[in-house]
Amino acid sequence: MPKSKSAKKTSDYSFEDLNRDLVQLDQLLSASHVKPRDRLAMLRPITAKIPGKPVGYWLMRVVSLMMIIALVWMKRETLDWHASALGRIGLIKILPYFDWRYLKSQTCLIPKVAPVAAKEIFDCNLCESLEEFRDFELQSEEAGADLVEKLVEIDRPVVVSGEIQHWIPETPEAFISQLLDRTEFGKSVPCQLESSFHNDRLGDPDLATLFRKRQFFQNFFLHFQNCDPSAVRVFRNFTARPQVLPAAFAPVAYNWMLWSSRYSTLRYKKINLIEKIALIGQLVGSTRLRLVPRKNCQEVCPIINGVLSAGHVLILTSLWDVEYCPGGDSENMAAILEVKG
Repeated sequence: MPKSKSAKKTSDYSFEDLNRDLVQLDQLLSASHVKPRDRLAMLRPITAKIPGKPVGYWLMRVVSLMMIIALVWMKRETLDWHASALGRIGLIKILPYFDWRYLKSQTCLIPKVAPVAAKEIFDCNLCESLEEFRDFELQSEEAGADLVEKLVEIDRPVVVSGEIQHWIPETPEAFISQLLDRTEFGKSVPCQLESSFHNDRLGDPDLATLFRKRQFFQNFFLHFQNCDPSAVRVFRNFTARPQVLPAAFAPVAYNWMLWSSRYSTLRYKKINLIEKIALIGQLVGSTRLRLVPRKNCQEVCPIINGVLSAGHVLILTSLWDVEYCPGGDSENMAAILEVKG
């Protein structure tokens, strides 16, 4: 039978023809009330044969996206500048409605209420009648750890003699030499350093450097706190706890050195003690001390002046601020131990 002239050759059948025939078939099935799920199942053998998008299509998409990202990255500074400019313009526009200028110096935009530390209050009845250093002195035969503990409990300073003989060096230079023999001491950097021969603007020297500089000066003063644990341990080997210090008190947390030689001044230097209990021992010469009542007792209790002589030790609590005057015609050296109460 001859083929119809209107019939299309297979090679002339296009995707548009296929799409039209599938649409007509779908409409016919829909008119026959065939469910969509069933229609999809019936057409799956045909649609599975339809080729998807070629690999080149997706490759071009990926390459285009990468080029866009690269272009944005190259222009990032320009985009940042424009975004910053627009932001500044926006901030200027809202100034009439909200003054945000005070926020520019704030480190945190969300207010945070800091906890209020409990205020330390002293009983000023314990110090209002004290007048002189001799009010603190205990004779060696009556001094004992138990009595000292009772006096410290009522914030009463105590001066005792003959309890630090194991601290006394032959000379201050010999004492320094023994300390510097321990490498960890020489390499440590002291805290709260004050001296007449080192400029703070030059930075924080280690102790070996500091003592080398001291050799160029005959008239000087120096005090510092050992806060490096290794330096505290070394210094503690030469200033062991005296027996008069009650065993109930915790180990030494920090220690200090005070050293002066023929230094002329009338100005007292403050020692910024940290712990609750401090012990000041005079190794060489003498030290003029001033005990200043703290906090709520400043207006009630008197300031007490006195001299701590070689071989004597002063034990006091945080009721008192300690100041000393390094002046004098001789060489003077003292050590301070800070003890947790």
